[in-house]
Amino acid sequence: LDGPYGNLSVSGRDEPGVALIAGGVGIAPLLGIIRQMRATGDPRQRKLIYANRTEQQIACQSDLNGEDVTYVLSEPPTGWAGETGYVDAGVLDRAFSEDAFKNWVFVLCGPKAMLDSVEDALIARGTPSSRIMSERFEYDEVCAKPSFAPARFPRHHRIVHHAGSGSDRLCAAFCCAADRPAKNNL
Repeated sequence: LDGPYGNLSVSGRDEPGVALIAGGVGIAPLLGIIRQMRATGDPRQRKLIYANRTEQQIACQSDLNGEDVTYVLSEPPTGWAGETGYVDAGVLDRAFSEDAFKNWVFVLCGPKAMLDSVEDALIARGTPSSRIMSERFEYDEVCAKPSFAPARFPRHHRIVHHAGSGSDRLCAAFCCAADRPAKNNL
């Protein structure tokens, strides 16, 4: 067992709000942030955008009860009332105010293409790059397992630590054990 890795933490930051944006298994480290904020009584506002392909892929729903969550599905079922498509500028504009874009810290974890798009949209809306933290992963076509790329702060070209291949699945299984029993194919 190796880890944990990454540098996604809001401890010691003084922004008035925390915006969390997750794609797929990227929910695992963000759920840890939510749990830590709850456990310490952190009074800051927080809002989560959580994107998946299908409704069945939404993990940890019981842990997200009581949170301000915007769910986004690229393949929604008939009658889906949440956002559809991808996390784009329109989804961000509906979820966050102009004040939030300028003053909150944005913590992102998800696929590279999603985070590249979200970071560009945040910068275009006036979010200082110092208030954007991200950790991205790419799916391995052969194994269909995500592998983490180095986390980076946009426009600063600063590389921080990264997770090794497959550890996100292990983390997701531990984080969401209450919702989904662990499987042997982690």
